[in-house]
Amino acid sequence: MRGGERFKAEVELYPAVLKLFAGRRQVFGEVPYENKRVDLVFSSLQFRYLWAVELKLCKWRVALKQAALNQVFANLSYVALPIYIVERLGESELAIFRRHAVGLLFCVTF
Repeated sequence: MRGGERFKAEVELYPAVLKLFAGRRQVFGEVPYENKRVDLVFSSLQFRYLWAVELKLCKWRVALKQAALNQVFANLSYVALPIYIVERLGESELAIFRRHAVGLLFCVTF
């Protein structure tokens, strides 16, 4: 993709997130949990540490709720969004991520 283009599907965010977590030994996609699926889960080799990532193209509040729930099983939980969504978030929205101890990742197009 060229700069300025929009992501058309959540799966287009996967390469950026996979690259960011490249040092993790295990990666799982669409992991069933409760009545939903976690987009990506990374683990250490012995499964002693888990990272959960929810990817969304626009509904960041839905992703935040999912990521907060993922903290039940994951050591760290993140939301990955396109950069053009993250740039629209104000300080009050970013404070919600901090308050719920959910990390925020952004993905760019090229």
